[in-house]
Parts: sequence; C-alpha cells; structure tokens
Amino acid sequence: MQPPEANAELARLRWAATALVGWLVVASCAAGFIAVALLYAPYDIDSSAYQIVLCLTGGAFGASLAALLSVVTRVSRGWELGDGRRFPPHEPGLPFAGRLAPMYAVRPLFGAAVGILVYVLLLGLLLIVLSGEAELSFEPIGLLSVALVAGFFAPTFLERVRQTTEAFLGRAPAAGPAPPASGEQPQHLGLQVGPAGDERR
Repeated sequence: MQPPEANAELARLRWAATALVGWLVVASCAAGFIAVALLYAPYDIDSSAYQIVLCLTGGAFGASLAALLSVVTRVSRGWELGDGRRFPPHEPGLPFAGRLAPMYAVRPLFGAAVGILVYVLLLGLLLIVLSGEAELSFEPIGLLSVALVAGFFAPTFLERVRQTTEAFLGRAPAAGPAPPASGEQPQHLGLQVGPAGDERR
C-alpha cells in the first residue's frame, strides 16, 4: 500500500511524462515536415539563409527524436520520486524523474542550436580547405543528415567539439592559490612533510 503523498507525486509524474511525450511528438513531426518541405521546395540551395534553416531544422529533429526515445525508455522503467524512492522499487535501469522534465522540454531548442553550430563548423572547415579557390556549395540532403545526427547525439557532439578545441588551443590553466602578500609569511598549519613524503605534525 503506497502512502497518499506518494500516489499524488506519481500522478504528477505521469502527467509530466504524458505532456513531455506529446510535446516531443509535435516537435518531431513539425521539424520533420519542415525538413522535407525544405528539401523539395524550389529554394535557392546555395543561399546561406536556406542552409542555416535546414541545419537548424535537422538539429531540432534529431534532438526531439533522441529526447522522445529517452523519455519513453525511462517511463517504461518506472518512476523516481523527489526523495529518491522508486516505483517499482527493483526495476533495473534509470526511471523517469520530475527533475528531468525541463531538460527534455528544451531539448529541441538545444538541438536547433547544435544544428547552427554544425553549419558554422562545416563552413569554416571548407573555407580553410578550399582557401577561396572554388565556390562553396553544400548538398542539402547531406547537410540535413549531418545536422540530424549531431542533434540526436548533441551532448556527445558538444563534448567532442570541446575536446578538439582544447587539443588545438590548449586547456585553460587551473587557478592556483593566491601568492602571499609582500612581507607576509605563509602558514604551514603545523604540517610538515618528511623526506620520504610521510606527513608529520
């Protein structure tokens, strides 16, 4: 027999999960429809505005699908209350928790931003490789596919971008303790280190 407060929280979790699934289904369908319309409509495919909208839509489509899959998978594994209790208690895997709802709700917008980042990175890479020797051009279906995959794996994609950036530019130095002021003696707090590294008081 579950306590009344647990039943009330479970009801709120079910409502939040249902609303999230509905929102993500609408976002996925809308992004997919816009992507197909962009591919087959008579637009100037070499236009920067067209390419940006295509990447934005592909990123939002991929991120919406990934979030929808994650929410449905977590709901199938149960629920986690605010105090950490799980229902069913012994179900393996990660359950759905209410604190995750805002993150899932903004995932399509996050994917759209990743799609724009994909376009900027591809454009910069082509500018470096071609060095102005040829006219820049993207195949729409290829551009959409790259943005969709990047949106689907958005956290992993951003982590790889961060690692690549650090490899080229170097990691920022960690902030160490501030040096003592002029004339001020450093405090050792009564702790000395012997020649073998053993600590002595």
